[in-house]
Amino acid sequence: MSDSTPVLVLAGERTVERHDGSRVTHPVMTWHPEWREVLTAFAACNPPATTTRLVDWYVTADGTPPIEVFDWCSLPGDVADGMRAMGASLWRVPVVPDGGLAHLTDMTQVLGRHTGAALTALGEALIEASGGRQTTAMKVPIGANAGLPDGSFPIHVDDWPARNLLNVFTKPAPDAQGATLVLPLPDYERLAVAAFGAEQAAEMMRRIRREVPWDLLHYEQSFGWHEKDEWDLIRSTTEASMVIVYGEGEGYLVDDSTVLHGRTVVVERGDRLDRLHRLTFDDEQSYRLRAAMGGAYL
Repeated sequence: MSDSTPVLVLAGERTVERHDGSRVTHPVMTWHPEWREVLTAFAACNPPATTTRLVDWYVTADGTPPIEVFDWCSLPGDVADGMRAMGASLWRVPVVPDGGLAHLTDMTQVLGRHTGAALTALGEALIEASGGRQTTAMKVPIGANAGLPDGSFPIHVDDWPARNLLNVFTKPAPDAQGATLVLPLPDYERLAVAAFGAEQAAEMMRRIRREVPWDLLHYEQSFGWHEKDEWDLIRSTTEASMVIVYGEGEGYLVDDSTVLHGRTVVVERGDRLDRLHRLTFDDEQSYRLRAAMGGAYL
């Protein structure tokens, strides 16, 4: 077990068909065998569920999001050391592949109901490895009302400070509800230019590509139009997206600045709260890029 061992490794490829009939292949990744042993020990400790606290540095007119918190005192010392080493690896060793998207598989096999707690602990361990920089990882729960009133969530980026997004499905909605939408940024940019014009789209792209310091208002400035889509961009981006139905233990890892995501309709709203677990995180390289731009949220 070494903090130079990548947290995720290749486990094959997955090919997805797009609406136009073209087929796109991306890598499939899963836990590295060495870290799988650490996660097995973590689950065997039967750690408590996470609690939440409000993020003191993230305050907008819409309120303050909760962040999940793990009780490290519940772990034996050797297991805690293993999780801290795993977080240090996620900080030091980049795992997002070229192209900005990987499918995930067998992510809950050894963790079961402790998947959310493990991701929370992993994020907190990464923060520790980063020198305590609180914006380098966040485990924010998915709200029951996230998305539009019909249960869909149009194509977007999460736009938290950290660049990478890891989503693991633990209780997928039944009957292929809430299928994942994925759209590479160049395709989105083309459709945004058609909808808003080149100048407005260029400003959106600068924020999405993280070419300017992160700001609390970026998401609203880029995707506030979702509430009243007068430009038909929801339909056009949905039709251009890959549609992927993930099962339990599957999910995806994306560079949030190069690949957008969303979901189709989830009718059974009660399934949303625990249908997936989300960890956003920087590695040392992506944080260095963010820090070089400066800004208030480092």
